[in-house]
Amino acid sequence: MTAEKGRCPSEPGGGDRTMKELGQLYGGRKPKSYRRAHNHIIHTPDFPHGLNGFRRFWIPPQWIGHGWSKCPCGWMTHRPEWKTHYARTDHVQWWKSEIKKRGSLDAVYRHIIRRLRAAGCWPTRLMRDDGGPAH
Repeated sequence: MTAEKGRCPSEPGGGDRTMKELGQLYGGRKPKSYRRAHNHIIHTPDFPHGLNGFRRFWIPPQWIGHGWSKCPCGWMTHRPEWKTHYARTDHVQWWKSEIKKRGSLDAVYRHIIRRLRAAGCWPTRLMRDDGGPAH
């Protein structure tokens, strides 16, 4: 997670595009067979769609296991329909390694908040009085 001048930090993402014939869908209602997903932009549980480039969207189920994996980041866990969601596998691996390195998901959130604050990208409306993420 590095900050570039004029940009908020994100960890590496992207990679090859698998199954190009099926596309991700932004906005609107979730198509019946599609799965909830988000991009690689670093975030905390309450990040809304669009903040610092963070996006949520729908992916076809055929993508799961082909570059997309179940994400452990805890984003939107206050909404049961988003509890299970997916992200690019490299993003998922980053989250898993950070959770292991820092000891808990909350410790990762604290680290992310420090990094976003240092980069001037932390919106104060997402903070609790103790500085932790608002759940």
